[in-house]
Amino acid sequence: MNEPDPITPASNENHIGDSPLEWVAGELDRLRASSACIDHMATAPDYDEGAMARAIHCLGFALPRHFTDEGNTIFPLLRMGANRDDDLENVLNELSENHGLISVKIGQILPRLSALKIVELAPVVDPQLCDELIDLAERGRRHLALMTAIVLPIARVRLRPSDLNSLRQELMARRNQA
Repeated sequence: MNEPDPITPASNENHIGDSPLEWVAGELDRLRASSACIDHMATAPDYDEGAMARAIHCLGFALPRHFTDEGNTIFPLLRMGANRDDDLENVLNELSENHGLISVKIGQILPRLSALKIVELAPVVDPQLCDELIDLAERGRRHLALMTAIVLPIARVRLRPSDLNSLRQELMARRNQA
């Protein structure tokens, strides 16, 4: 069975609908598939135009937009709605720090990937880049795991209908659906 292509929009990828948290869960799945693509590309001996395009799209567009969704909308809503007993602040702080670390790494990696794309060379020609890509994908997976295992379950319990509507509106506005 083929995995969904993370660069080709699925019919619901940009349609938020009435369940913004379910849409966010789908977004996490798409980003997880992109991490697997980046891992594959980092170890593949041959240039793969599709994988390169998916990686550049993910790193240059999808991941930064997702970080904006989290940092500007999801995390603030959770900070307002969570109970002290949820002990969520440390997780949200760690995820926010990851945004910064991953963004710096993306800034270092993306120009090199773009240069390799122009000359149609696989990242394997630059062993340091391969190591950085693998590290980036691993950091991304850890980030996605925290979101999936801790943040989304608490959000499902703590966010009120008005919070979910705000989240939906913000996500839609970032995707020009408002």
